[in-house]
Amino acid sequence: MSFQIESSPDEHCFEGPEKNLQVIFNKLYYDTGTLRSISQDRWQEMLTYAKCKILTSMSNEKATSYILSESSLFVYDDRIILKTCGTTPLLNALDDIILIGKELNLKPAAVLYWRKNFRNPQLQNPVHQNFENEKNFLDEHLGGDSRTAILGPQDRDHFYFYYNELLSKDEFNPVSNTFEIKMHEIDPSKAAYFFWEKGTIRPNILNNVYENLPNYKIDEFFFEPCGYSMNGINEEKYETIHITPEGACSYISFETNDDKYMNAENKENKIMEIFNPYSSTTIEIKNGSDGVDNLKNVNNSKFSLISTDFATLGNIRIKFHSYETNEMHPLESVAKCRQGRIALKSDVKTRKIS
Repeated sequence: MSFQIESSPDEHCFEGPEKNLQVIFNKLYYDTGTLRSISQDRWQEMLTYAKCKILTSMSNEKATSYILSESSLFVYDDRIILKTCGTTPLLNALDDIILIGKELNLKPAAVLYWRKNFRNPQLQNPVHQNFENEKNFLDEHLGGDSRTAILGPQDRDHFYFYYNELLSKDEFNPVSNTFEIKMHEIDPSKAAYFFWEKGTIRPNILNNVYENLPNYKIDEFFFEPCGYSMNGINEEKYETIHITPEGACSYISFETNDDKYMNAENKENKIMEIFNPYSSTTIEIKNGSDGVDNLKNVNNSKFSLISTDFATLGNIRIKFHSYETNEMHPLESVAKCRQGRIALKSDVKTRKIS
């Protein structure tokens, strides 16, 4: 299997970090069907606004999942969770998502949007080129009283969050607890497994991930010539992995709403050890009174904790961690170049929470 490391990231690199959107509708008081009654064709119509398409799907009694050409969509009775990568204009699909709810006599109750900083924000659709544009777009389309946070150092990897409650809290079920880890500069010996060559057998290095997924129904897709996506569902729980293996922009994301990852640093630790990234960022989003003081850090001599940050947005609490390896790494020069570009292209110069 051939595999080459490019010397530095550039504008031809694929933008791996996803844009994440959770739209929650009011509790189901009507006998007009739920979001899960919406056909796949109708969801595909919505996704055309985000410039992506459905590749595969699966369902259980609680959820329907779709692997997309750019990441994933999860549909529940009262909410959708949509994440898209690359230069997809995810927010352009918001109006149609709300229209789908309206067709079922459902009202949007809460919207949570978040993303990591981009490598090349200037290549994004104008609405996504900076966080101020995204906030303004969301406020204009939703109204309400939004809150925002920027977590992490602005000259290194960081996250942007937007949260807006449109109805009173007793009218909708809360935001799903969410754990997410995003890893950059993946060890080339690990990334090589996600380059596809026709007729070859892929040793599955994800077995160490799958062993943590008992009773999960798994759907996966290998992209040609490289790349990988996986969705797993177990009742209302989901887990999803997306892998961009190219050396100059290698990236892996793992996201779940499974509470076994909340406050469980050993899970975070194991995921980083599987892929051996140079740098990682993690976030935990929790609703209610179980706050950020209980969120733990990874305790592992292989990775150093670089930064910790947190915010409270209404009834949700968010904690951010960033890590770097303590060991020699084959992509250290790529990592340093990428971090330099972050400092150069950061669209926010000071930390801001509102």
